[in-house]
Amino acid sequence: MKQWDWIIVGAGMHGSYLGGLLRKYRPHDSLLIIDPHDSLLSVWNDFTSRTGMKFLRSPGSHSLSESYTDLSCYAKKKGRSDEFIEPYNRPSLSLFNDHCEHIISEYQLQDHFLQDEITFLDHDGEFFYLHSLNNNSYYSKNVILAMGISHTPSIPHWAEKLDNITHLFGSSFSLADKNKVAIIGGGISGCQLAIKLAPHKQVTLYNPTPLKERKFDGDPALVGPKLMEDYQKLDSYTERRQWLKKYRYPGTLPWDIFQEVNQCIQDGQVQLELCEINGSNYKELQSFDQVILSTGFEKKVPGQSWLQPFAEKHKLPTAPDGYPIPDKYARWMTGLYLTGPLSELEIGTSALNIQGAHRTGIRILNYLYNQNDIYKFRKPS
Repeated sequence: MKQWDWIIVGAGMHGSYLGGLLRKYRPHDSLLIIDPHDSLLSVWNDFTSRTGMKFLRSPGSHSLSESYTDLSCYAKKKGRSDEFIEPYNRPSLSLFNDHCEHIISEYQLQDHFLQDEITFLDHDGEFFYLHSLNNNSYYSKNVILAMGISHTPSIPHWAEKLDNITHLFGSSFSLADKNKVAIIGGGISGCQLAIKLAPHKQVTLYNPTPLKERKFDGDPALVGPKLMEDYQKLDSYTERRQWLKKYRYPGTLPWDIFQEVNQCIQDGQVQLELCEINGSNYKELQSFDQVILSTGFEKKVPGQSWLQPFAEKHKLPTAPDGYPIPDKYARWMTGLYLTGPLSELEIGTSALNIQGAHRTGIRILNYLYNQNDIYKFRKPS
């Protein structure tokens, strides 16, 4: 049987970033990146295309490269330094994606990618054993679980009663060739879609509260050492979850999207309805040609169906909400590392975005090189 040194489950931003990091610092280690989609960053490319994203919310210092200056240097080299906007030097989606492809090519990550879906995990004391939906088996000394939350769209119960409805991130999503569209949800994805459709369709945007502007989707103060030390002193993981809720700002908009969607509203291209659609008023949506849900994803543990029995068998620590409790090196057990939502009870508010991948990478490298710092990595000379 073939055995790998590293298997990464998930080929989104986190899996791709950590794959590049391993190729850089452990070039002689064998690596396999497994994902049910057909390529690296497939979900990212699909979802950002659906919404019509123009610029990232995160700053230009956060990219698929370990270096915080790599994206700006790439842009300068390509004559594309004008593809950043303030505040925080945020890159255009086109520039960011081209740079991602550059990093993927630099580390030949596509050669280490395999399309498959993991459905089982175990450990025999020496190797991790993974089994897939396609009845394949994989063995590895180390595993990084990098699954995201983007697998199960959140569908309100009343939506099942409508025929003209779809979810923006559903597997069967497509824009109907009709004119009158309702968008349910005024967060960043819903507003980006409203802006995209406004010149061509009659758009009504439903949100229960006025649109809210925030620079980031989480408080950047909780990323720095001062508040992170306070966060990590909390022994109660219920309290840590409360901190995450307090310092995250779901449903908010960066300034440029906030301005642009409000301009569309002022110009009459988008109608904003401040009301919550529920079981008592959903029938008013029947007058639209298409209703698009932008209601996010279900709040459940990624891979729960196979991670829960694995955790129970090996007596691994989990919080009351079922999420894993990794150590300071992002390990759930020796050789098993967590990133993305699975790591958020250790990494904090940034766990879900690419900065969280950077922070997880620092911890993994510091463990591999016997360093104690969780904020910086210094490669031994």
